[in-house]
Amino acid sequence: DTAALQAAVTAMGTTGTNGITGNNGYLPPGEYVISSTINFARFGGMLTGAGVGSSPAGLPCAGNATVIRWNGAAGVPMFKVTDSGHCYFSHLRFEGKDSAQPSYAVEFVAAGTDDSGVNHHAATFDHCYFGQWTYSSQGINKGLLQNGIGFTGTNTNNDLFRISNCMFSSCSTFGIY
Repeated sequence: DTAALQAAVTAMGTTGTNGITGNNGYLPPGEYVISSTINFARFGGMLTGAGVGSSPAGLPCAGNATVIRWNGAAGVPMFKVTDSGHCYFSHLRFEGKDSAQPSYAVEFVAAGTDDSGVNHHAATFDHCYFGQWTYSSQGINKGLLQNGIGFTGTNTNNDLFRISNCMFSSCSTFGIY
């Protein structure tokens, strides 16, 4: 689902303030398997799912959640948010892969040199789940991530974040880095 999800994220953009684009997107219940990083560049918008429980593919306990599941190489992020502002992620579950753990479920990279979009202005995570899940389509207690959410980059203007009602389960390094 990598190409379709990247196309949806790209299509959500409309030109906004200081070149930051964005709109609102909804991912219905399901398991979205990605094999490379989904890029949010100069983005300011909302990505909302249906919930954080088991996906419709989760056995033996199928559910109605929105799950982003990793099936790519180890050491790269699932979502990469670069030079963005006002990003809102809610009601999503990020599930890694034990044998090829992504570096982050969501990595914020502040690489800009000006103040026109360097990962600030109220980025929010609300009702999200990061890491292993009891009943995954990968098996029981699978889905390791190295880190849940990361703040990296050469510009230290990664600030004004709100993380509420989120769970971090068995991230092998940190829940938040």
